[in-house]
Amino acid sequence: MADNQIAFWDSSALVPLCARQKQTPWSVKYSNQFPIMVVWWGTWVEVQSGLAREKVLRSHEKTVALQRLAQIRTSWSEILPLDAVKDHATDLLWKYSLRSADSWQLAAALRWCGEQPRNQPFVCFDERLIGAALEVGFKVLSHLA
Repeated sequence: MADNQIAFWDSSALVPLCARQKQTPWSVKYSNQFPIMVVWWGTWVEVQSGLAREKVLRSHEKTVALQRLAQIRTSWSEILPLDAVKDHATDLLWKYSLRSADSWQLAAALRWCGEQPRNQPFVCFDERLIGAALEVGFKVLSHLA
C-alpha cells in the first residue's frame, strides 16, 4: 500500500468504528481512505474507556464493539512511549493546554511523521486536540474541522 493510505488515528475517531455513533459514517469514510492506522501505545485502553462510557451499549453490543476493536488492533501500528515521546508530550501539555492523553496522542503523531506534520493526515473528533493538531501543521480529518 502507498504511504498516502496511512494516517494517525486519535482514539476519538476509533470509538465510532467499534460502536455506532453519530460520527460512525465519518470514521468509516476515513478508514476506507486511510486503512493503515498509526496510533499511540495507549489507544487500546483509551478506546475501551470510550466504549465503557457508552452506557447505552447492551451486553451484545459491547461484545461486538470489543470484537471490532480487536480486529482493528491487528492492523494498526503503535508509537511506543519512548523518553523522547514522553518529553515531547510534557512540552505539548504546557504549550496547548491539552489533557494528558491528548498530549501523548499529539507527541506520538509527531514522532510518526518525523516532526514533519505538514499535510500529514490526523483523524480526530476531539475539539481541543484538533486545535493543537492544526496548529502544529497536521491535516486534520474530522466531522468538526
